Amino acid sequence: MYTPRIMTSSEARETIDRLSAQTASLRTHGVAPEDLIVEFNDSLTAFVPRDKMQNFHIGKGSYVGDTTLPGAYVPGGLFRRLVETARTDFDALLIESQQPPKR
Repeated sequence: MYTPRIMTSSEARETIDRLSAQTASLRTHGVAPEDLIVEFNDSLTAFVPRDKMQNFHIGKGSYVGDTTLPGAYVPGGLFRRLVETARTDFDALLIESQQPPKR
């Protein structure tokens, strides 16, 4: 089973900012590389509250094609949009993730 690397919020911010710069040239119909998707998903755990994770996490349901076969991919436009949304919402999500859960 895959266990994400634990990141601090500062490391997560640096990762999201770097991914934002790296993916600036991704076209809507481009393909997002798997290693960038893994980095993005790993960084989410540092600042995205569990109840919001489905809005950001890139799971197999986001892939186009049969994920049991080689060649399935995540559209570059989707990846770019999720990175940018995470980057712009970072501070609000970080504050929310640090608040105690409501009962």
